[in-house]
Amino acid sequence: GLEMDSTFPLGQAMLGQTLAEAGQLDEGVGLLRSAAAQMSPGGYWAKGLLGHYLAKQGDVAGARQVRDELLARRESGFAQTVAIAAVHAGLGEDNRAIEWLEQAATVPGSLWFWIPVDPLWRRLGSHPGFQRILAHWMRHATPK
Repeated sequence: GLEMDSTFPLGQAMLGQTLAEAGQLDEGVGLLRSAAAQMSPGGYWAKGLLGHYLAKQGDVAGARQVRDELLARRESGFAQTVAIAAVHAGLGEDNRAIEWLEQAATVPGSLWFWIPVDPLWRRLGSHPGFQRILAHWMRHATPK
């Protein structure tokens, strides 16, 4: 069950997001903080989630700090563009979120399969840019 899996950073991140989406922002953000601190380089998705839900919690400064940290990591190595997009989406900066998602769309093997179903992107669903990204993804995701 969730109890067992939540000892692992990925399990913590997933549980944290689930709690945050259910309206338990404090508990969710707490778990995401813990998960983000433990994840290895390359596993920055938890940081993106953290930034997103900090913004939802009203901690705009905290969310921007996470975004800046992700941007700095991009300069020196690797940070997932989807993680940066997630923070912008949380801040309500839809066009910026779409720009980063469009960049992510060009990276093979980005975790695209969950983008249409992840509640984090729900608000962007009607954005024309988001529709374009999904259409592109659907064309490239289906086996030839």
